[in-house]
Amino acid sequence: ACFATSGQWMTERRGGSDVANGTDTYAVPELPANERDPAEDVWSTHQLFGYKWFTSATDADMAITLARPSASGSPAPGPGNGSLAAYFLWTRGKASG
Repeated sequence: ACFATSGQWMTERRGGSDVANGTDTYAVPELPANERDPAEDVWSTHQLFGYKWFTSATDADMAITLARPSASGSPAPGPGNGSLAAYFLWTRGKASG
């Protein structure tokens, strides 16, 4: 069995309860769309760009964070929850066991 602690990285510098309109972090796929395997796309790797101000567990092994998917390398247009996605990330390397 594999055990790991988890945290949430949602809040950015603006803060407040309106996470949908307060998220500026964006995610860019590491491979361009024409180089990704559609069968494996669910596991595609992204680079996240932004600044999270608060985490629910600073010593977590993994976290869930919000970002706006962007294919072009610049922030996705428009605020709101329609352009948000949740991303899983290991913060200390993958858990083993």
